Amino acid sequence: MQLICAVALNGIIGDSTTNSIPWYLPRDLKHFKEITTGKTIVMGSKTYNSLGRNLPNRRNVVITRGATTLAATPDATYSSLAEAMRGERDFLVIGGEHIFGDALKYQPDTLHLTIVKTDAQGDVRFPIEGHRLTRDEFSTFDGTRYTAKERSEWMEENEISFQFVTFVRT
Repeated sequence: MQLICAVALNGIIGDSTTNSIPWYLPRDLKHFKEITTGKTIVMGSKTYNSLGRNLPNRRNVVITRGATTLAATPDATYSSLAEAMRGERDFLVIGGEHIFGDALKYQPDTLHLTIVKTDAQGDVRFPIEGHRLTRDEFSTFDGTRYTAKERSEWMEENEISFQFVTFVRT
């Protein structure tokens, strides 16, 4: 299991009132597409509904904990991440907050993170303090250690600086 997410320095990844990401970074979207195309992506129902459709050339899997109305018909649904892990192999978790929190408990091998150099407005958080992600090593809440394997140069779009970092479990 791997995770992919764009995270602001203050840990924000989205805004639940608009069900959206608080920035627009085309290079990050291209990076996301490059990493996820041809793979299975797992997400919560809010993330899926924010997309409004299945992402093409990927197996779209949704975790839904109840009678949630979905915007489209995903390739598969499960009631929990644990259930999805029994039914799916080699996948990327793409959001949201609760699914990321569940996934980190299983100590994913790789975290593909875009560090967005801003203190974004929003109320949806990545379950790791954003400032930790600017370091080369950090530990999660359960003590799992991650080391930066690859780190791009800082880029800028729409007056926002960002960097792609791949962390691996050590």
